Amino acid sequence: MQQADGDLAPGERTLRVFEIASNTGDVDLTNKIQITSRDEIGQLARSFDHMIGRLREALALVERRTTPR
Repeated sequence: MQQADGDLAPGERTLRVFEIASNTGDVDLTNKIQITSRDEIGQLARSFDHMIGRLREALALVERRTTPR
């Protein structure tokens, strides 16, 4: 789990969420963003976290369907 807020300023939190999202673009679906803020940055982080979870589920489904038995 990666910290996206806490003691960071809003601009730093934005950059941290962007960094985590960029890593996800490199097919790293292991990231989970720790979110405590309820502002726009927190909403953005939760959206990315949800997207990563859905991508993880889709990948697992594809792997199950394509694995030889």
